Amino acid sequence: MEYAVLKLMNGDEIIAEILEDNEDTYKVSQPVQIHRHMTHIHQEMVRCSYWLLFSKNPEVIIDKRNVLVYSGDINQNVVKHYEYFKEHAEYDLIDKDGFIGKDEQEFKKQMTKRIEEKLDEEHEDGPSLRDLILSPANTTIH
Repeated sequence: MEYAVLKLMNGDEIIAEILEDNEDTYKVSQPVQIHRHMTHIHQEMVRCSYWLLFSKNPEVIIDKRNVLVYSGDINQNVVKHYEYFKEHAEYDLIDKDGFIGKDEQEFKKQMTKRIEEKLDEEHEDGPSLRDLILSPANTTIH
């Protein structure tokens, strides 16, 4: 199987299995859109969703004129995450919060709790990480 990341003209970034690479088009299977956003503690987080959520057919033809960047050299960890997403995503679940499945909501709660615990963890040699981040600097510049 060949996988690729495609950056489209409209700004979408998708990962998909490439079924056919023709002169003018790519035929892909189960395209997944990559979303990047910052957490409340200013760390970048990557989230995925199906690119065409309402399509019954998992195969899509993309015109090459709409592709800015094509990268077939993908890190193996990215492929593992893509396969994991396809295996565990709740494709047909639409809830009151958008298109986020219950498993993803639970994961977010657990990760937020872990981050909060790490931030508040006391250290023998000084203040907690939260105190270091939120404390004002002790230097004055003249």
